[in-house]
Amino acid sequence: MNKKEAQQRVDQVRAFQAEHSILQRESILSPSVEETTNLQQYHTHLLSELAEKFDVDTSHDQKKLSWGMRLASLFGALALSAAVFFFFYHFWGKVNTGTQIGVLVALPILAILGIEFSARYERSMYFASLLALVAVACFVLNISVLGKIFNILSSPEAFLIWAGFALLIAYGYGLKLILVASLSFFVAWLAARVGTWNGMYWLSFG
Repeated sequence: MNKKEAQQRVDQVRAFQAEHSILQRESILSPSVEETTNLQQYHTHLLSELAEKFDVDTSHDQKKLSWGMRLASLFGALALSAAVFFFFYHFWGKVNTGTQIGVLVALPILAILGIEFSARYERSMYFASLLALVAVACFVLNISVLGKIFNILSSPEAFLIWAGFALLIAYGYGLKLILVASLSFFVAWLAARVGTWNGMYWLSFG
């Protein structure tokens, strides 16, 4: 069982409990006290076990909190990615080419190591999602800036490379947000490539 299946089981238990309560209240179902107690104990133990093992939401309030954490993680990741991007451009001209290349190569690798560490010790994957988005942003920056450093002609194939990188992270750690980023890159590449087949300059793919 994975986290998604565990959450589905929790929702199924909660739906059963709600329907069971309605049936009892309307005198359609009349279980004995012992049966009711055994059922409640079983569900309490099951929900506790699933929550401990998969970090699932066992109540409506927990679901709302999880959505809030997801939104906070998204905005935090976007803010951190933007900070990294502007930090680079602010200090970029003050370092030599060798240092620039070393930093560009090292940052995505460090971000991936951070994802791996976070995924091992944090079941909710909030920080892993944040670091994954930062890793994608660093990789995009990597390809873009390396192209400028070595005066490489811009090409729509960069979108395909970014899509592949994001796809590996998305499926490697089960991160839906990064999967959306990967699909967006792929759609951009496809649009640009179809445009070039029709004689359009690829940057006009929008």
